[in-house]
Amino acid sequence: MKKCLIVLAMLFSCCMFFSCKTLEPKSNEFIMLSISNETNGQVRQSLYFTLGSEKLKAAGLDALEIEGVKRELIKNVTRFRDEFYLSFIITYNSNPNPQQKIGEKLVVSQTAYNETSDTVGFSIVFSSMETWNYYHSSSGGGESESEIGFMIKTSSTGTFPFAAKIGDITIGERYESAYLNSLKSVTNKNVEYDPDFVYDYATPSSVIKSDSEYKFESGLKHHLWLRKMEEYKQNDKINIYTLQPNRGLWYLTILAFTLLGLGIAIVIIKLKDKKRR
Repeated sequence: MKKCLIVLAMLFSCCMFFSCKTLEPKSNEFIMLSISNETNGQVRQSLYFTLGSEKLKAAGLDALEIEGVKRELIKNVTRFRDEFYLSFIITYNSNPNPQQKIGEKLVVSQTAYNETSDTVGFSIVFSSMETWNYYHSSSGGGESESEIGFMIKTSSTGTFPFAAKIGDITIGERYESAYLNSLKSVTNKNVEYDPDFVYDYATPSSVIKSDSEYKFESGLKHHLWLRKMEEYKQNDKINIYTLQPNRGLWYLTILAFTLLGLGIAIVIIKLKDKKRR
């Protein structure tokens, strides 16, 4: 529970970086990816790393060294930002659509440091779900449907984002290396780094459920998966699902009760007629 509260506090503080509410940060070892379906129709995708200035100071780094780590981390995270941007350019050029122009319908921020949350990151804003779908091809094959009594459960199973592989290493390992390389380029002091990898999916819909480790509300409904590297390597799947009424079964049930009620009414009428005679 304590870990959950720390994560939530860090999440809120990071949100100022993306124009949301703020709280004081409580942790310095998180790498977070968030997908937020906003109430205005926009979709916001964000990636940010906690710098951990206080932890670096406690490890013996002076102000200049911490500034150097920050500068290197911004540089390394910018490489990830540029990879996202390049992939969008490739997608657009392969199937040009003037209604989905980069810079108009899709805006990628610069990588920056936020002092309040002590984070380095960037965000990508898609003007609508249509724009999001245009720039993200669906892998498909992960959706299934099952009946649970009077409800139908539609599930979509995917990979925990940090567990996806590029070559022989996971995305989480690449991100962790980006931070460690920022340290090594500035200091040879031994600083332990064991980040939690956090995936935050936020939606205004209360119909959407998940198997996330934590859930909370802040205007939007947040589904929060939080795993260490060794955990996501053993369990690399996440599941999002909806529960909808099984209308066919409900209609059959209503019809059955209607027929039963009609049958009882007929029996009562016949008994009354028989009694009069």
